[in-house]
Formats: sequence, C-alpha cells, structure tokens
Amino acid sequence: MKALPSLRIQWLLLTILAIFVFGCASVTPIPGGPEDTEPPEVLTGKSTPNFQRRFEKQPIRLTFNEWVELKDVAKQVIVSPPLEYPPDIRLKGKSVNFLFDQNEILRSDATYTINFGESVRDYTEGNPATNLRFVFSTGDQIDSLSVTGQVIDAFTGEPVPEVLVVLFDQLADTVIFIERPFYFSRTNAQGNFRIDNVKSGAFRAFGLIDNNFNYLYDLPGESLAFLDTPIVVSDSTPASLLFRLFKEGPSPRLLDTKVAGPGTIRLLFNTPASNVSVRALENAPEWKYQAIKDSLLIWHFSMDTTEWSAVISGEDGEFDTIPLISVPPSAEERPLVVTSNGLIRNSVPVGGVLALTFNRPVERIDDSKILLFQDSTLSDSPFGFSITGEVENSVQITQSWSDTSAYTLTLLPGAVSDFFGQTHDTINLAFGILPTEKLSSLSIRIDSFPQGEYVTQLLQKDKVIKTFTFNTAETVQSKNYSDLIPGSYSLRVIEDKNGNGKWDSGNLRKGRQPERIVDYSIDELRPNWELIKEVSWPKNNR
Repeated sequence: MKALPSLRIQWLLLTILAIFVFGCASVTPIPGGPEDTEPPEVLTGKSTPNFQRRFEKQPIRLTFNEWVELKDVAKQVIVSPPLEYPPDIRLKGKSVNFLFDQNEILRSDATYTINFGESVRDYTEGNPATNLRFVFSTGDQIDSLSVTGQVIDAFTGEPVPEVLVVLFDQLADTVIFIERPFYFSRTNAQGNFRIDNVKSGAFRAFGLIDNNFNYLYDLPGESLAFLDTPIVVSDSTPASLLFRLFKEGPSPRLLDTKVAGPGTIRLLFNTPASNVSVRALENAPEWKYQAIKDSLLIWHFSMDTTEWSAVISGEDGEFDTIPLISVPPSAEERPLVVTSNGLIRNSVPVGGVLALTFNRPVERIDDSKILLFQDSTLSDSPFGFSITGEVENSVQITQSWSDTSAYTLTLLPGAVSDFFGQTHDTINLAFGILPTEKLSSLSIRIDSFPQGEYVTQLLQKDKVIKTFTFNTAETVQSKNYSDLIPGSYSLRVIEDKNGNGKWDSGNLRKGRQPERIVDYSIDELRPNWELIKEVSWPKNNR
C-alpha cells in the first residue's frame, strides 16, 4: 500500500513531461499528398468581430482555419491612421493577436484600417492570406469612401513602388513637416495605391519616401510628391490621382576653394555648379567663369596686382563672397590645350563645321598661322573661323568640304591665344568628311504645345546629342538636322518654366512642381534618309 503514492507521483511526472514536450513541439507539415494552394481563412466565429463601431481599445484576435506563420510584419502590416506607438503582433496557435501599446490613445470618431498585407501565410506552403484587413470605427459609423492613384518619377515617368501616400485633414502646405497623417497607404510594384475607409471632406495629399519611417518630411534626400490644391473626398472624387515624385535639390553651398593655376580658381559646390552664378564687385579686372559639373572655374587677369571680390548667388540669393587677387602674368608657360574636337568617326559631316574646344577662354585668332591641307596639299580655298562657346573657349572652322578628300588642320603656335596671352604648341589634326549618303536627316515639327518655353533634347541612348529651345509664341517651331549618324534616337521635351535651359525639380516650400517632361520615340534613322517627326504635347501629360 505504501507504493501507491510513489506510483501516482511517477504518473503525474510523466503527464507533465508529455504536456511540456507536445506543447513545445513545432508544427511539422505531413509529407506527401496534394499541394496546398488555398490561402488561410479567418474563422469569424473564433475571431474578434470585424467592422465594429464605437470600438474601444482591446486586443484583436484573428483565428485561422489552419496553422499560420508571420512574415515581414514591420513592412507588411499597415495601420491607418498611423498609431503613435508600434503595436505588438504575435502568433499563438492558429491565431494572430494584435495588441495595442498601453499608452496608445485612439482618435475619436475615426475609422481605422489594419491592413496585414501578405504577412500572414499558411505554414505548409506559404500561401498568404488575401485581402486581410481589420476595420473598426471609434465613432458611430464606418467611413466607406476611397482614394486611388499612382505615383511616378517626375523625371523618368516610371512608376515608383513603396511610396508612402498620405492624407491630412489639416490643409496647410507645411503640415507634412510637423504632423502625422490621418490616412496613408503604400504603392505597389506598379506605383498604384488605394486608401479605403476614408471619410468625406477636404485633405492635403502627398507622396513620400520616408527614410526614417516617422511619416514626416524631415530628412535631406527624402523624395516627395504633392498636389497643388487639396482634394475633396466624396462620391465624385476623381477616379485616380497622379503624383509626380521628385527630390528637392539642396541649397548650393561652397565646399572648397582651390587655386588651379595663375589667374585661375576652382570653386567646388555640393550641387551642380550650373545652379549658381557669380557677380564681381568693384575694381574687378577682366574675368570669366564656367560651370563644369560641380565646379566653377573663374579666370581672372590684370596687368597690375588687383584685389577684388566675387559674390556667389543661388536661387535664393547671395550666399558667399570670394576674395581674389589678380597678378600680372608670369613667365611660366601654360600652353592652351584642345580638350575636344567634335569629330564624328574622326570626320566632319559634309556641310558641317570643325569645332575645337580649348581648356581656357580664347581671346585672339591669327589666321595666318592656321594651315589647312587637302590631300596633303595646302588648300587655297578660303575658310572661315569664329570664336564660340559659353565662355568663348571654342574655335569653329568652316569650309566647302569635299567628301572625297582627306584633310589636315595645323595650328602653329600663336594661331590661338587666350586672354592670359598664352598660346598652344603646334597642333595637327587629320580628319575626313562624311558624305551625305552616309548621313541621316531629321526634321522635328512642333505643334499643339501649351504656352511657354521648352528645351528639346535629341538623345542617343542616354547621351544628349543636340539641344534646342523654342517658345510657343514663335510662328515657326521646327528644327532640321542633316548631319546625324544613322542609328537609334529619341526625343525629350522639357517644360522650361523659368527659362534657364534645363530641367528643374520641385520645391514644396515654394509651391513649385517639377517641370514636366515628355519623351518621344523616333523611328530608326537610316543612311541617306530624311525623317519628319511631328510632336505634340499630350493632353494628360505627367
């Protein structure tokens, strides 16, 4: 009789051990049988009722008809309006439990949507639960309106995925700097979004790539899109909104100043140097400047030692002053150098010009020291020359070229001089002439564009080959090119609102949208062929 308690204790221990073992065991799929293609489904009778009104903060439980797992919860689960504190989402058996933070205070009279995305998947095959949403209202009704649309890149026109699209019931332009949104969603792979269960009313709408996940536009480098006016959400809300995403350029800032040689200074900026300009103060000598990528080259020259200053300005006004000292030229030789010759396949198109670009501004040309040889014989045909370029650093030479001849251009020292009085060593350049039958012609006809100025770029792949500008006020809006190498080209037209000859991004504080762009395809250009390309501004341009 004394052995019975001991036996009972043994059975009790075995029972506890069994419970522990089976309770901790992982769920293992049974091998064999047909593949499971059905997504998990919510058992409504065992789950927290969906679409509740006058909801009070409580744990939300979703129980499924099979074993499930959670994947990528932080990215997939979206709550709108956003919560102040991150919720605790955990798995227990076949149930997913959504727990509000104890400090969370839900907004009054608001409809909340918890979109689980593809975070809940069946355990065996990973099939995600489809359209898994939990909706509740802290007020007396469930809002039922929707806002849909697409986000595209303002420059490329391509759809942008993973963009936060937000709605604010506060209508100030600057609300996205200081407040969290009332509603939000994210774009899919096609750049499309949908925000459901929205109340009627007016909202400010933005698109945002939120690098620090705080729902605010508060970091340099974050991309943004905005609509010019609030949207009014009602039964007649536009079918689809279009957001053009851009990245605001930083305000230009001078990073470094370096003397690049006598009379030459290089200024390095944090933005393209084309975004800045230079203005000389009193007592300035002869000077010029040129923007090259993120650097500004300033050339300055004086016969006497001169102290002066130059003021650097950006779009928002003057932001720096550079003290300079110009000294008389020294005996040091700094020869001019040709940096490019503009040849195409080592040839000049028939009827074209030979353009030599130098590393400094050109001041004088002595044509007696320019020799042109045709088929090894000194040519007696007249030729013309001119100084061109943004800073007059190019020399163009024109001639009635013969497409059956070979040419050699010789520039003797002193043929070209810069404004320092420096010249070059002897330059020899051999080239041929591309005949008409090896070239293509393109005529671009412009029609039906909104009033304003435009920049047109002829592209070969991503390289700009030709550029011209036009204004719709002009009576003739066309451009002809007869010297193109056969091949594939495309055309890009940029709306140039500020007339600076380039595309400009947007700026929220200034209420400026990014300038619009239209890309046009062009049929393959063939040798000895003329193509007419007619372009018009699309009615629903991005």
